[in-house]
Amino acid sequence: MSEAFMKAEEERRKFIEDCLTYDTPRLASETYPEGVEVSEITVGDGLSMEIYTTAGSNADEIFLLIHGGAFVYGSRRLDKCFGMHLSRASGIAVANTDYTLQPDTDLRGQLCEIMRAVDLLASSGKKVIHTVGDSAGGYLALITALLINSEDARNACEVSLQGDVRAGSANLICTMYKTPEDTFPGIYFDKEGRMPSFIYDLSKVLDRDTCPPTVIVTGDLDFLREDDRDLYGIMKEKGIEVKFYDAVSEGERQMYHVYPISSPTWPEGKHVIEMISDNANGR
Repeated sequence: MSEAFMKAEEERRKFIEDCLTYDTPRLASETYPEGVEVSEITVGDGLSMEIYTTAGSNADEIFLLIHGGAFVYGSRRLDKCFGMHLSRASGIAVANTDYTLQPDTDLRGQLCEIMRAVDLLASSGKKVIHTVGDSAGGYLALITALLINSEDARNACEVSLQGDVRAGSANLICTMYKTPEDTFPGIYFDKEGRMPSFIYDLSKVLDRDTCPPTVIVTGDLDFLREDDRDLYGIMKEKGIEVKFYDAVSEGERQMYHVYPISSPTWPEGKHVIEMISDNANGR
């Protein structure tokens, strides 16, 4: 076992411990919004999605919500409350999916699972997928949108798409878009050395013809704030339709990493949900 891998394993364990310290009390205190129906769909291999719908939800479109956790931690429960609020505000159903965590799989394995979820949604009649994710889930939301819209990207990553569907928008909350391949978490990305180099820097594969209208969200205390600012600038330079929100802390409302997920009812969280809703609805 290499020194770099041993260091990554140490960082992974510490990261999970820190996340559990924060998320356990947060999840225990969450209150879900009323008027949102929750159902479950099996994706396969022990994985499933929760679907959040409200009265009059658009039958042809759906959000695909992908949780964060540095690719190594978490489950769909982390984003459930946010997803239910998003469904109620947007009038579009939300599919909140699980995926196998690294290092039990690699990035290609995660993408294959997520694309299987996309195919399942397409087979149920959905024509447009709006991807949304936070932190590492934002990375997965962006690359999933690109894979849906680009056959070349799918071929490069060796993933398939069976359904007739397109990515209508990508919505990235406190996201990451690059990571070195020899440090955590990138060291787990490509166990077999089969993936293209752009998986370590998605700016290399961004194209105005395949990247849908995008929302990027960050905050003044987000440790990925500069990454988000950089990604916004890159997209602007490439001519991609993109909107950016950099929330400012006020009193007890501190704009730490993924604040819209943990606090969707804050004014700033509501604004993020409104931005994502408008992006998906073409406003």
